[in-house]
Amino acid sequence: MTSNQLEDKHQVKFVYFDIGNVLLDHTSVVKSVANEYNLDVSELAQVFSSHISMLCKAEISQEDFSRIIRNEFNISDENFDWVSFNNHAIKTILPAHTLLEEISRYVPIGLLSDSWDGMSEYMFERGYIPKLNYSVEAYSHLVGSVKPEEKLMKYAEEKAEVEPECIFFVDDKRTNIEGATDRGWQALIFDPFRVEDSIQNIRNYLANRGLPIRTKS
Repeated sequence: MTSNQLEDKHQVKFVYFDIGNVLLDHTSVVKSVANEYNLDVSELAQVFSSHISMLCKAEISQEDFSRIIRNEFNISDENFDWVSFNNHAIKTILPAHTLLEEISRYVPIGLLSDSWDGMSEYMFERGYIPKLNYSVEAYSHLVGSVKPEEKLMKYAEEKAEVEPECIFFVDDKRTNIEGATDRGWQALIFDPFRVEDSIQNIRNYLANRGLPIRTKS
């Protein structure tokens, strides 16, 4: 790529990765809970989606969240713990770990995630998140805001200490990608069901913006 071609594109000076369904796969959590307690998957997914933001904003505790699910579906198991199901159902997305480590050689990196208290510590300890030199760890429960709300996105933007248009963000949700691009960020969707394609798209994108990233994983 020529220098003139690079001038037509914004440089990438900081890279944020989401955690869930980017660095680790938790797509089977709802199904695991539904199977264990003979619940309707779609109904459980709807209740989960309606309340998870409160947990990720630290408005309710993990115990409160589990109690909401238990009461909504009349689960008699008083020891029901959603977070435990989550922790046992997740899987590492190793190609994303490899890619993020490679990116970290060339630009500062950070994590931007909807999370709850203790989540990242557990994930680091178990290897679900790669132990790299993160310049920023922007977690929703510490800010009291979830993606793509203004408060969390602005916090991450300011912590990156680069121009908004030079931030590159990877996330699995279209609404979060749109929230980022509305702020002028660069962003790409990550599909946990199409990991190889997602990784290749990110590699190609960054290489086209001058980063010496391998275009083949």
